[in-house]
Amino acid sequence: MQLARSTSVGIRGKNTHFDSNNSLDSDPFIMIAGGDYIEAVEGTYTESHITSITFRMYKGGMMPQYGRLNGMPFSLRGERGEKVIGFYGRSSDVHLTALGVHFSAPPLAFSFRNKSPIFKY
Repeated sequence: MQLARSTSVGIRGKNTHFDSNNSLDSDPFIMIAGGDYIEAVEGTYTESHITSITFRMYKGGMMPQYGRLNGMPFSLRGERGEKVIGFYGRSSDVHLTALGVHFSAPPLAFSFRNKSPIFKY
């Protein structure tokens, strides 16, 4: 059985939507190499909306930034070994005002010497 955990950041004030047309790289597709995965979502926000988003990869790379760096930084990161498996958020017709991330459960490793499961993080 796989359990998931979530974390989020919300902006107080009016609801407003992330416009990818303000992106430094406006390609709407994200390509992830085999064996890699998203481990964190980072960006910036103001009092009214999220202004930029980027994705930190497990193998150390960063995806292109969407939006403009403006405001306070945020980072949505799971525990060691957790993968981003989904997103949720809130927006209006103009800006993204809240963003949440679902994480997978950390991987299990088994030690057969002791014949008991051991959690490795």
